[in-house]
Amino acid sequence: PERQHPLEGAVLFGLLFLLSRRDIIAQRSGVLTAAFLMGYAVFRFCIEWVREPDMQIGLLPMGITMGQLLSVPMFLLGLGLCLWAVKQAKKTVN
Repeated sequence: PERQHPLEGAVLFGLLFLLSRRDIIAQRSGVLTAAFLMGYAVFRFCIEWVREPDMQIGLLPMGITMGQLLSVPMFLLGLGLCLWAVKQAKKTVN
């Protein structure tokens, strides 16, 4: 079974909680979700370095794991959502 890393969730929760308290973040719909996606992707990518790769998959080219590979589109999705949310907020101001 995969070993859980509770610190990852606690740190991510703390960061998201602090972000949610900021007015500029709370006023932009989607930014907090984007921050979660990007934060989780970064934590997952880093944790995969110390985690043993899946036995049936092993390491992929360039020495990355499947978890790291799947973290990249998650991060990019979060980044895209963040950029979209900021753009939408600018439209409502003008």
